[in-house]
Amino acid sequence: MTTAKKTAKAKTAKTKTAKTKTAKAKTAKTKPAKTKAATATKKTKGNPVAKLAQAKVDLLNELQDSGILETGMVEELELLGEGFDGLDVADGLTKSAQWDKRLTQSLQGFSKSGGDGRVSSKIQSLVTWQKNMNKWEPTVEGLTQAIESFKKVVPFTGATLYLRNQETSKVTPLVISGFQVDLISRIRFTEGSGFSSWVATRQKPVLYSELRKNEAPREDQVHSFMAVPIVVGGECLGVVNLGHSESGSFTQSTLRNLMVASGALAGLLQRFVALRQIAAREIVNPTTGLATAHYLSSRLSEEVVRCRELGYSMSLMVFKLNELNDFGQRFGEDYLERSLKEVGEIVRNWKRATELVGHTEDDRFVAVFPGAGSEKATQRARDLLLALQQHSFPRRKRVTVSCGISGYPTDAENPQELLSVADNALSSDFRAKTGGPSTLSAAAAPLP
Repeated sequence: MTTAKKTAKAKTAKTKTAKTKTAKAKTAKTKPAKTKAATATKKTKGNPVAKLAQAKVDLLNELQDSGILETGMVEELELLGEGFDGLDVADGLTKSAQWDKRLTQSLQGFSKSGGDGRVSSKIQSLVTWQKNMNKWEPTVEGLTQAIESFKKVVPFTGATLYLRNQETSKVTPLVISGFQVDLISRIRFTEGSGFSSWVATRQKPVLYSELRKNEAPREDQVHSFMAVPIVVGGECLGVVNLGHSESGSFTQSTLRNLMVASGALAGLLQRFVALRQIAAREIVNPTTGLATAHYLSSRLSEEVVRCRELGYSMSLMVFKLNELNDFGQRFGEDYLERSLKEVGEIVRNWKRATELVGHTEDDRFVAVFPGAGSEKATQRARDLLLALQQHSFPRRKRVTVSCGISGYPTDAENPQELLSVADNALSSDFRAKTGGPSTLSAAAAPLP
């Protein structure tokens, strides 16, 4: 072997040795760090004091993210939570109890009421309730679930969520749990009846811990009451009222819980209102292909104004397929949807171009006959009744129909009264449920 080759081989060997040493050195430096982290993790998992400390951090983060705690209180609790490391179990539990009590005093106003921190579990219940807010749909059913589950945070015997109409500023019950809760419901304010209207306008929470009445408490009677407005962007969307049959059930601490909850509830209610507004802009019911209730209402109002200005008459018919909902409960929602589609097809084939037929939310149908008197409207109604009565619905089912008719200006002179008169005529004709034939009645006199 030549000298040059020997020299090259020696250099190669030295290079390999250097690389091996460097790799070993890096491995040696890395291993202690990994071992230390693993030891810390194992220590946290097995140490009850460390678990307590981590639980406090998680809870504090949740409360801070929810906007429940002010910045100053967050900093105070962070300082109070330092120093858990190195404590034995007894000292750790003592420090944990001090931390819980301070948090409870902040959230529940215990510094004024002299509480002992025993209700701190309600704080976690409130956090859990807020987390579940994303699971509930922006529907009446979803809002009902939200209100009823709040009983785990603040026990109540009755609760009502009121929705405020942004155009009229009046409030109406949307969700009722237990029984409808309101005070002085017979007294009318500018915004509507009851205390909820007053709270919605002034956007201020109200608490009456003890309502003294000269009678024994009942489950449907309110002896403790609180109400909180639900506000988004300075605009009140609604009011939530809670009532309890026992005096003293609600305090400043429970009111604060309800105020915090109203902030979370506002998001769900806002989505509900937005979806309702979108639905109001729709003019056709997707199932029946007939006019939506909102579009029907607006067109009916326009038609009444037109008849009043031009001196025309008009008639209105309300009809209902008596057994359809019962069949839907027996055979399922798919059956009901198929049947309603068939009803829509029959009605569309029957109606004339100048007539308008709508499908209301309570599965009633309303037909408007512009320029038609009672006699003409009655004949048109008979034709439709016969077509529906002879139709074979899914599963070869047949239905009976109840129908009521009202006329402008003979029976009423505004849209709501026209609907009311026709509804009353329909109710008086509701003999089909007891096996009678399909029926038809006008407001002035029942027809054979």
